[in-house]
Amino acid sequence: MERELRANRKRTTSAVEDVTELRKRHRGQPKPKNAPVPAPTIKDFSPVIGGNRGEDRSATSQKRLAFQAIGYKANQWIENTPVFSVSGIKLAALTNRPKNSKFTKDPSNLVIEEMQNLEADACSGIWEDEDGNRLLCVFSSRIRALPQALPEAELPQETSAEQVVRRLYPGPKGRTLADVEQSKANNIGVYYDGIPNDLLIQYHQSAQLLHSFLPPVAAERDIRHPTDKVMQYKREGVGEENDKISFEQTGVLHLVHAWHAQGHPNGLLYPSSDISRTGQGTMAVNHYFNSTRALALHLAECFKVAFPDIYTKYQKAFDAGVWNESDPGPWIGRAIVWKLPVLIHQDGLDDGPTAAFNVGSYKGGEMYLPDIRVKLAYRPGDLLIFLSGQLYHRVGDWEPLLMKKNQAHGLTPGRIGNVFFFPKTSYDVLKNKSPGWNKATMTGKTADYRM
Repeated sequence: MERELRANRKRTTSAVEDVTELRKRHRGQPKPKNAPVPAPTIKDFSPVIGGNRGEDRSATSQKRLAFQAIGYKANQWIENTPVFSVSGIKLAALTNRPKNSKFTKDPSNLVIEEMQNLEADACSGIWEDEDGNRLLCVFSSRIRALPQALPEAELPQETSAEQVVRRLYPGPKGRTLADVEQSKANNIGVYYDGIPNDLLIQYHQSAQLLHSFLPPVAAERDIRHPTDKVMQYKREGVGEENDKISFEQTGVLHLVHAWHAQGHPNGLLYPSSDISRTGQGTMAVNHYFNSTRALALHLAECFKVAFPDIYTKYQKAFDAGVWNESDPGPWIGRAIVWKLPVLIHQDGLDDGPTAAFNVGSYKGGEMYLPDIRVKLAYRPGDLLIFLSGQLYHRVGDWEPLLMKKNQAHGLTPGRIGNVFFFPKTSYDVLKNKSPGWNKATMTGKTADYRM
């Protein structure tokens, strides 16, 4: 194993540009503050659920309309999606190991290196541990003629750890992007369980508008080298040689209604600093929550069928802790990874399911889950609801794709990752509390002013 790790480190080092090349690239780049995220061109923000009538825009109406629009589709997903049981994997063991330890990260990266030439799975699926605990739910393409996973009794008996995983998850054969396109060409029914395109476009517009007023921040822990703080991309020009080069700052925003200050687990639960970093930023955050409400309701309906018991618990805890009530929940926080690479990690704060999806124009960016040996196509609109605090995951390398002016509407290329989550420490405080409890009692530090 040590020999393999050393060899892998050499391969990684050789794959990365040498110091001279990095310096050369960095020399031509502007500083992040000189490469702001531009505001998109937005003509209107018509609700994507329901019509333009005033009564359709209320929070109650949007929730009702979301259930009508998405509820049936989500139930079709749960009734027709294959379930894969992963033998040799136990949720308890995944939960009890140290998070983000070098001794578990390095072997996980080795598994990912072995999966580089594996085709990506592009279909919906549910993965469970050998005891039936749900680990991963994927909302993506679903081919009508695709068979369910074989019952365990019908599977061949094998012994090695690698064979055990392979025998219970048959791999991507018959489930790749090429298989999906071929099924469409052959008029075999292909359904899409992911996020509809109109919701994605509106979300992309809202997120870019937010970042134009509230610049993302690239912390040192989130980047591999200084050039990651700015993304370089091409704009449409007269000809290929005349394609213009643009730069855009990268980083992460955390929009969390209620969490503890680092190192103060018994203190107040208060909003993350990004929610009220500046006056105009506060307005932009409020606009973002309102304009992405339809997408949040879509995720909630998917969560409701994927993890029904946890959905109910999260929604009640969210109602107790929500700060900006334009957000319908049920996750108390959102992280927006603005055009940064995503390295191997477990989500350190989370214990329950998170929702992850991405938007943008790029190539690459597959999702790797080495614990269960799954590689997902993870295209824009594909939705994952999974135990991100227990499962290691990494997004593959990606490149921004040139966007045509008449299609972009002021949107810039690149990959935007989105994670909706609920920190365990926040949930532990908010569970079993009444709606509005956190604001009304200063996290229980004083009497409820509503009484």
